[in-house]
Amino acid sequence: MLEFSKRSNTLEQTEYKYTLQDVEEPQLYRLLYKYNEVPKIPFNHRHVPMRPPDEIFITDTTFRDGQQARAP
Repeated sequence: MLEFSKRSNTLEQTEYKYTLQDVEEPQLYRLLYKYNEVPKIPFNHRHVPMRPPDEIFITDTTFRDGQQARAP
């Protein structure tokens, strides 16, 4: 189920469940991530808009592909 989050201004999946793996040694990827900065890559493989607008305008081109895909 999707729910609009006022905090992030995006639709978020409310019942998302992560599966955890118990490993002996973690993969820290020290060559990829700088440990003195905030991580810049999301770890859950979702596309996260950086600054979505407060208002989103839907135009006729938004639905054009869907209308052309089926018979009138």
